Amino acid sequence: MRRGILLAVAIGAHSVVAAAQVAAPAALVRGQVVLADGITRAAGVMVVIIDANNAAAATSPAVASGLTNSTGQFSIRLPAPGRYGARVLRIGFRPTVVAPFDVIANAPAVLSITLGSEAVRLTEVKVKGEDVCRIRADSGKLVAQVWEQARQALASTRLSPFDGGLHVTALLYDRTLDSVARTVLRSTASTSQGFTDHAFASVSGDSLNIAGYARKMGESVEYLGPDADALISDSFASSHCFRILPPTPQWPRSVGVGFRPARERKGIVDIAGIFWLDRETAELQALEYSFTNLSREWAEPGAGGRIEFARLESGSWIVNRWRIRVETAAPRNEPAPTRAELGARPINFRRWDRFVNAIGGEVVSARNGEKEIYATNRAVLDAVVVPGKGSPLMPDSVDVELEGPGYFAAGDSVGRVHFARLRPGTYDAVVTTKAMRAAALPAVARKVTAREGAPGTMVDTLRLPSGEEMVKAICGERSARLRETFVAGTLRDSSGVPMALDSVRVIYRRGPASSMDFAKKGYDGGYTAVTDLHGRWFACGLPHNISVA
Repeated sequence: MRRGILLAVAIGAHSVVAAAQVAAPAALVRGQVVLADGITRAAGVMVVIIDANNAAAATSPAVASGLTNSTGQFSIRLPAPGRYGARVLRIGFRPTVVAPFDVIANAPAVLSITLGSEAVRLTEVKVKGEDVCRIRADSGKLVAQVWEQARQALASTRLSPFDGGLHVTALLYDRTLDSVARTVLRSTASTSQGFTDHAFASVSGDSLNIAGYARKMGESVEYLGPDADALISDSFASSHCFRILPPTPQWPRSVGVGFRPARERKGIVDIAGIFWLDRETAELQALEYSFTNLSREWAEPGAGGRIEFARLESGSWIVNRWRIRVETAAPRNEPAPTRAELGARPINFRRWDRFVNAIGGEVVSARNGEKEIYATNRAVLDAVVVPGKGSPLMPDSVDVELEGPGYFAAGDSVGRVHFARLRPGTYDAVVTTKAMRAAALPAVARKVTAREGAPGTMVDTLRLPSGEEMVKAICGERSARLRETFVAGTLRDSSGVPMALDSVRVIYRRGPASSMDFAKKGYDGGYTAVTDLHGRWFACGLPHNISVA
């Protein structure tokens, strides 16, 4: 059974939405929203239309909703004439409630709305042990207050205030890595352009709540990431518990809304995670999540995803960056071992090859007509990979990945690496080489900076592990303290397939290798290693300046 990821990119979806709206009933509400000064037009605020009977209820379901454009105007089509109320939501402020009004057929209701000025101050939020398993007005008020701010930004990502939608250019990637040393086995990248009102889309929140975030499809299992619609759905709120979390080193100026499944359901994969909001502005910054209730065999650390958000000049929001990764498997198509084979030698019991599948993307630009209102592609990153002290590792066959956006680049013959079309800022560059992958050495992370300007004007240095760091990573602290070394390699069969769980015998002597003999005691010492699931083996505790066979 192969396991993979399903995440639909929805570039080009807007034209379908717009066409469907033409046939809607002729009931309309429109108007303009201004700030508390009565003059400044409020761009990018959400107008939520609700049933008039629930106009004052903070949790009443929406009948329809829309965002104001750059001049504070909005136009919302309703399902039918009737009596409605409204709430106006602005990130960082408490909702403004609009008194009930009537909408009649073929005659739009026109509203003039002045926003309230009572701010939501997340700087005053104190982290408590409060754990709320249903967001209601009468319980978990602190959690509900912060969650409402996150919901406003999430809802804004699926609403377009632009006539004809937003023209978006997105970079997409799909990579397969091995599950041990994270060697990139396959990598594809593409650019997608088109009009959209979603940066990306998944299945409905109700469907995810019922069937979970992993589905068996024939011989495959597909993992699904949530989109904004799923996260703001009532089914998501009713099936998860929420709590306020303190800042972390990665999010030092934020407050978190943590969530987890309210209960574990047999055979249903769910998600747990954290929404991060800026303490000063209450703006939603990112969502980090992991898959829960996976079988132990597949519960790979880091299986999950991340979604980041950006506010446009108009005041509306987009999902500007996303990624999702899970461990996957594919059959080796080997015949089952015979009873004689099982008794004759160590054998590869693995019938599967295991991999890590990672997909994601980033919106690099967004236009409203001819005007560019969002861009991330103005920075470049140049780096050179250099050897570590006392290390045999050379900067050839270098692979560098920028953790977060997931961009990947290979170095040239002398270790130079170039990234273009990046958002300015600091990244964690994860570096590996062919020799590191062969020895299953963990990748090293180094801080680098993407800067606006001409390529090559500023070059970061990425240093490979030193000899001592290599020994410590593979053989442990004691071996490094005793100044020992190691030999490592990969065992493959005649067709090049790695041989797992087999034995490798390593012998050495302090002199010429020509007199070493496995049959006789023609060597000074030996070591028996067992290969891992990818055929890799290690012989530790060896002295320096020896001959090895």
